Amino acid sequence: MSGVRNQSNDGEQALFEQVSKYIHEHYMDGLSVRALAELNDINENRLFYVFKKYTGMGPGKYLMAYPSQSGEGEPACE
Repeated sequence: MSGVRNQSNDGEQALFEQVSKYIHEHYMDGLSVRALAELNDINENRLFYVFKKYTGMGPGKYLMAYPSQSGEGEPACE
């Protein structure tokens, strides 16, 4: 049974990496959590769960924080 769990974790990590890469490449395009979920054919709750697991924050907060982490744009507001 642990193999099933590892596959699930691998899928979550792959999803996180795919979405975060997309954010990094398109953050100036006015992205939304809904659009990111639709692009990846998942619901917003699933996206929130995965981002919370890997970053400690939801995807909306990650979207707002990314420009300041990358050194571009205005500092993110909490």
